[in-house]
Order: sequence, then C-alpha cells, then structure tokens
Amino acid sequence: MNIIGIDPGLSGGLAHIDISNGKLTYIDGIRMPVLQISTKAKAVNAVAIVEWFNKQHFDAIVLERVASMPGQGVASTFAFGRAMGGVEALAQTMAHEHDCRVIYASPAVWKKAMGLSSNKQASMDMAAVTFGHNPLWQVKANDGIAEAALMAAWHYRQHAHSVLD
Repeated sequence: MNIIGIDPGLSGGLAHIDISNGKLTYIDGIRMPVLQISTKAKAVNAVAIVEWFNKQHFDAIVLERVASMPGQGVASTFAFGRAMGGVEALAQTMAHEHDCRVIYASPAVWKKAMGLSSNKQASMDMAAVTFGHNPLWQVKANDGIAEAALMAAWHYRQHAHSVLD
C-alpha cells in the first residue's frame, strides 16, 4: 500500500510512504514547489507538483484540511487560501487519474492521534523515529515533508484496513 501525504502550505511538502507487512517506509518527498510570481507574491508550482506525482505509485492521498489562523493578516490569509486551493485541485486531479481518493485530515485530529503539537521539531523527530534515520529529517526546512509523511502514516494507522484493503 502506498500513500501520499500533503502539507499544503507554501512552506509545506509532499511525501510518499509505503506500507508492506505493517512496516512504514519513507519513499520520496519534496518541499512544496513554489514560483515567485512577483516581488512579494509566491504561488504553488503546479507543473512541478504534477511531475512529482507522475513519478509515484499510490493508493490514496491524504491532504491536510487547513484553515486560516486567528490573527493572520488579510494578505497572508489570501496567499494561504490560494496555495491550498491550488494543491487541493491538483490532489483531486491526481486522485482521479490514479483511480483513488483524497482523504482530508484536520491537523487537530491527526496531530493529536500522533501525539504531536504545532512544534515542527517534534514532527521532524517523530519522522526519524517512524521512518528511520534519514538526513532529510535533520534539515529544518523539510518539516513540511516530515508532516506530510506522518499524516500518511496516521491515515494508515487509523483507517487503512477499512478504507484501502
């Protein structure tokens, strides 16, 4: 069984994990590819995301169901919404092309079940424990990949037997 996890923010990431005989293995991942569309604005790089997806074999996609945060400014909320919408559309398209589905996971649910908080270092540490040593888990900027992989692991642990088997 292969699951893609997606942390949809501009500093998020995508991760592919494999589960064989109950063993979780990190296969591949990337930081969210972005384009600088003006001096102040960025957007998800849809072409790079599709190219990455097309190199993967997967049975499900788990997308973090996110919302704006209290106190977040209008411009950052709009940018975050654009990124989420773009990634969500790509996930739905890839799921359709690969005859699988997108499962939405709220951070409050999957992080609580995994014993995580908003602490990004804790996510990096848990990725190292869950998937084994990998230099990837030593680079702070890869926290989105770690969270995407952990979200996929959460889905397997909570739902895979009833949904995917």
